[in-house]
Amino acid sequence: MKLDRDNDTVEKVKHKPKFPIAPLKCEVWVLNDDETPTDYVVFALTTAFNKTESEAMEIMLEANSSDGALVGVYWKDIAYTRLSEVKRLNEENGQTLQFKIVEHAR
Repeated sequence: MKLDRDNDTVEKVKHKPKFPIAPLKCEVWVLNDDETPTDYVVFALTTAFNKTESEAMEIMLEANSSDGALVGVYWKDIAYTRLSEVKRLNEENGQTLQFKIVEHAR
């Protein structure tokens, strides 16, 4: 804001950043557990993350052979929306499939 003391008026001045701020991207990882059936992992990946069945199988197999597997890199709001969908699916199906989000610095 800019105050003009001579005329007692206030002028709003908008400052644009020199460079636009890019939205934050996030990695979404599915975590390995010994309790969730493999069919459900594939179902969750195809339903919440729009993976094909073969992509979901590949991700699930990688997660089973390590601590987890990268599902994909998404804009922050999309990543959290997809995780909300998984939480809903977990509740509906009595499952505890876990994911984690790793936010990338801007």
